Amino acid sequence: MTACAGAPLCNGSRFYRDFVPDHDSELVRRFRTAGVVIIGKTNTPEYGLLPVTEPELFGPTRNPGI
Repeated sequence: MTACAGAPLCNGSRFYRDFVPDHDSELVRRFRTAGVVIIGKTNTPEYGLLPVTEPELFGPTRNPGI
């Protein structure tokens, strides 16, 4: 779980559907300190349990260019 302050973090779970962390995780904090610009996040299966990105909460991830 990589929390970015102010960005929704639900882990593909309906239980956490409206969760928005108020702090960065240690990894994100280090990325920001190093100058990394975080431009987005991806869709994930519930808690990362499946090897495909087709969660029930938001549906499958699609490439906008296709």
